[in-house]
Amino acid sequence: MLLDPGTGDFYITGSSFSNHSVEFYEQVIDFLERYVTEPLPVTVLNVKLTHRNSATDKCMIQVLESLAKVPAQRAKVIVKWYYPSDDDDDELEYAKSLAGSIDVAFEFIPY
Repeated sequence: MLLDPGTGDFYITGSSFSNHSVEFYEQVIDFLERYVTEPLPVTVLNVKLTHRNSATDKCMIQVLESLAKVPAQRAKVIVKWYYPSDDDDDELEYAKSLAGSIDVAFEFIPY
């Protein structure tokens, strides 16, 4: 996890299936709630999760909803969602379902 308010580049990477997902992401969501009040002109959230659980899924929705609070006329928010090119776990479908319910721009990038 890297959240750099100086560049507007945020990274959520790796495995996220801890029993403490809510506590972990609560800090991220608090940070984003403050950040969106004065965002940079472009904010990019890079997401590359190799494993996640249902608690992480709920937290990810909150993360994206926080970023969606940035007024489009003030700044641009882009979510770059990385998914395995063999995508046996339907990660792309999951990301597309999020994109359909959250009002921010998504890019889907195979790796």
